[in-house]
Amino acid sequence: MKTIFVCAVFLLLSSLASAQSGWVTQYTSLTKNINDVQFINSLTGFAAADTGTVLKTTNGGQNWIQYKVNISDPIYRINFVTEVTGYASSLISLGASGWAGKMYKTTNGGINWYTLTTDQFVSPTSIAALNSDTVLTSAGTFFDPSSQGIIYKTFNGGNNFISSNYITPGYYYKAQITSRSSWWIRATIPAPIRYTIIKSSDCGASWNNLSFNGNNSITTVDFSFINDNTGFVCRSSDFMKTTNSGVNWTNMSVPSSTYLSQLQFINENTGWITYLNSSGITTALSRTTNGGVSWQYYQFNSGGLIRDNMKCYFVDENTGWIVGGYFNSPKGCIMKTTNGGVVTGFTQTNSEIPDKFSLSQNYPNPFNPSTVISYQLPVAGFTTLKIYDALGSEVKTLVNEKQNAGNYSVTFDGSNLPSGIYFYKLVTEKFSETKKMVLVK
Repeated sequence: MKTIFVCAVFLLLSSLASAQSGWVTQYTSLTKNINDVQFINSLTGFAAADTGTVLKTTNGGQNWIQYKVNISDPIYRINFVTEVTGYASSLISLGASGWAGKMYKTTNGGINWYTLTTDQFVSPTSIAALNSDTVLTSAGTFFDPSSQGIIYKTFNGGNNFISSNYITPGYYYKAQITSRSSWWIRATIPAPIRYTIIKSSDCGASWNNLSFNGNNSITTVDFSFINDNTGFVCRSSDFMKTTNSGVNWTNMSVPSSTYLSQLQFINENTGWITYLNSSGITTALSRTTNGGVSWQYYQFNSGGLIRDNMKCYFVDENTGWIVGGYFNSPKGCIMKTTNGGVVTGFTQTNSEIPDKFSLSQNYPNPFNPSTVISYQLPVAGFTTLKIYDALGSEVKTLVNEKQNAGNYSVTFDGSNLPSGIYFYKLVTEKFSETKKMVLVK
């Protein structure tokens, strides 16, 4: 039985989305987390959610149809090869014994699902598919990087799975297949525990650790290969690139040192990195259009819903979705961008009322080409935030309206300005302050 959900955006999230034109909330749930998302094209997409739920859209996310997999456990990962053939994995709590899961398959676009395995995997954490028949899944004991990990693969559409040869104490996370000769998995390696990338060139018959320019102790957070040769890796605070299948790596810079969370590239030039704050909430993302040479940094606000198990997925340079929820609280949302994630306008970052006026130093600083300016208003009033060059000439008005009391952030894009020193000035009816920033190109 299916239930059609017309995306009803709650008032809070609606106001946040309208304040940041880069992202629009399409779907919210107060009863389930959204754990994964994938789109076959700009119209047809699928999302994995709690309580055995798979969401499907055929109009780019304007409406979502709910299908059930006939289990009460969360659907944790999802991967569709075509609009009708897809795979999903569940996450089953075993209490003190940890977590397990099963694999499921649909051949009619998610309407009906059947179980592929009778034995529970340790915990399927990622699904990668080369085609409808060749599927790779990585598994381990959830959140226990010192446990026994297993890699499963099938060459007959899931009629049976066989374990791969790379079985060590450790946990296996993201899996990706770029061709029959290039299979990739992010894995934990014990003693000491660290996160690395392993590669198979023979369809999972054997696996080798990638060496990052001779340094085997590098801990990776996420990776993205767009073909057999070119790939990208982010760590907790930096970023690396390879053009020869991981033999050599080039260190690249990113515009923020806050915790990097997820990485996706759709071609050799265009990619995104998302950031988490100290509470695990996704608060920003960076976008590159030149292979990681330079990045645009944007803050956005999801009302605290995009956190913990978030997932980001882009189908082209402009169109993408981000999903997530609280891992220990059943609520989540789906947000969409049609301009590459570029956030324009101001964002009210939270509803708490500050006790004083404040204008923060922009971040990052120096910047290229964008930076975020934050400020606090203890009372409502008419507010302006303007940018001036070193000669005192006004070059940009960021805010010019009455605002309620609260905490605000606004992204300033200096793409059309030359390098140099600039000033930003906040003016209200009862407060005025100016700070300096540096644009370096």
